Amino acid sequence: MKVLIFGSGVIGTIYGYVLEKAGNEVTHYVRPGKVESLAKGIKLDLLDGRNKSAKINETYNLQVTDSFPDLDQFDLVIVSVRHYQLENVLPLLAENMGKTDILFFNHTWDEVEKIEKYIPRQNYLLGFPGAGGGFVKNGDIVLNGALMDKVYLGEVDGIYTQRLEKVSSMFNQAKIKTDIQKNILHWLWVHFAINAGLGSAILKSGDALEFMKSISKIREGVLCAQDAFEVCKSRGVDVKSLANAKPFSLPSWLVAFTFWILLKVDKPQRRIFEYYDGTEEMKKIYDDLTNTAEKNKINMPYFSKMKKSIAQA
Repeated sequence: MKVLIFGSGVIGTIYGYVLEKAGNEVTHYVRPGKVESLAKGIKLDLLDGRNKSAKINETYNLQVTDSFPDLDQFDLVIVSVRHYQLENVLPLLAENMGKTDILFFNHTWDEVEKIEKYIPRQNYLLGFPGAGGGFVKNGDIVLNGALMDKVYLGEVDGIYTQRLEKVSSMFNQAKIKTDIQKNILHWLWVHFAINAGLGSAILKSGDALEFMKSISKIREGVLCAQDAFEVCKSRGVDVKSLANAKPFSLPSWLVAFTFWILLKVDKPQRRIFEYYDGTEEMKKIYDDLTNTAEKNKINMPYFSKMKKSIAQA
């Protein structure tokens, strides 16, 4: 497939590399002035969750353009930006869209309403990556992080379409499993709530390393996530039916202990936490969920107590 990736951030870089290795023709659209800085490529230092003992240590010489192309020349456009930045890129996508399918591959809370002001539903699908990390610039650009063995995909309407099969097959050929959700929007909202809860506890802890080594701090995040599920329920989500929420139905101490163990044994997942540099994003996720809770009159005792710590982070 011929794929355009919007940007050269963590997610775009990791999947651009993996998809290119699987035989796809990948181009990254980057902002004007960034092409030169990427001339030497991006050095990858990744744990590869597709094979638990594997690592990726090589330079990704990505193909880039700073001139936004006609999207009809591509089979797929992948957009993975922080959710609060998405509205800024939608006019550009709409202006050049044509009939190309677009995969929005990031956190989603209120974004579908914004997307559909610009992009017809028949032109896009939703998903969420299984990768993460952070950049280090020390002469060369180095990306430290991890790739998991699964991504999440779905159509907003819940139907199984030919393009969903096509995108799923593209990831499968790169040895990445696809978990296709019947209600991808509800799955994304629950995932957003989990990240809001855990993220607020990470900010209060000072950093991810402090958070990961403390069961009590992890439990704070779990309690916050359980609060945040009530907001999802107020939006009509059957939280208990979603696999990503089921572990949180257990007592908070048990969930926290299990998560603490997971972060010790699951090295790719731990590495994502270690290198994720998202203070601004975690604050915005907290604020967005809080605003919806206030609008829907949902009481969140544990989540609300984090407000002061979030503001000071």
